[in-house]
Amino acid sequence: MGMTVQEILALANEVAEQSHDMNIAVKGGGGARLLPEGYAYCRLVEYIEFGMQPQEYNGKAKDPALEFQLGFALYDTADRKYQNDDGTPYIIRPYSMAMSANEKARSFLLFKALNWQGKFRHFGQLLTQPFLAKIVHEAKSKTDAKIVSRLDLKGFLPPLDAVSGMPLPVPEARPEDLKAFFWDRPDKATFDSFYQEGKWDDGRSKNVIQETMLSATDFAGSPLQQLLMSSGITALPTAPAAPPVAPA
Repeated sequence: MGMTVQEILALANEVAEQSHDMNIAVKGGGGARLLPEGYAYCRLVEYIEFGMQPQEYNGKAKDPALEFQLGFALYDTADRKYQNDDGTPYIIRPYSMAMSANEKARSFLLFKALNWQGKFRHFGQLLTQPFLAKIVHEAKSKTDAKIVSRLDLKGFLPPLDAVSGMPLPVPEARPEDLKAFFWDRPDKATFDSFYQEGKWDDGRSKNVIQETMLSATDFAGSPLQQLLMSSGITALPTAPAAPPVAPA
């Protein structure tokens, strides 16, 4: 059994106290389906750190950086349907990104938008918080014209009525949807929950999250390695894994 909501948020607060305050800039350079375009009610329900991962810019290698991925639970609005047919929220996950307080970095700008109340200093503390998320349609890639729905990371808004300023009726996050994994404070049950058996049609492993963590440049000697070793796991994958990708 994984951590409770209270345990996740308490751990997020502990991690935040020991981490860089994401409010301070650093100067310098579910099954996929097409969702309706527009704004959806949402809550942040997943925050997963993958350890230090290789980075590049314009084809040139950069220093490794801590990568993380967010997951948002989407809920129906009065005129648009986002939830699954069984009434559960649809979980949408943007591409993983590098943690950076650079004033131009995607993660810094995203945190600034999500932390609209100015109450928090770390993404983990935003778990369960409500937002308005902008869903857009775009081509899957430069080489694949298939239209998919994705989050506009620059389009988040406070969950407030535009006229009255009153809070919108965003459903509460379900405890079973919450998932958090902090690289320096790993939890074995949560790590185990990431396991996915099998391969995709192109031969790639489905167990992307675990394999990405195990391929981190700082995995050796990390709290996660120590946790796994103490659990009796001695044979670990070492081949680099592709970074997690957003749902099509």
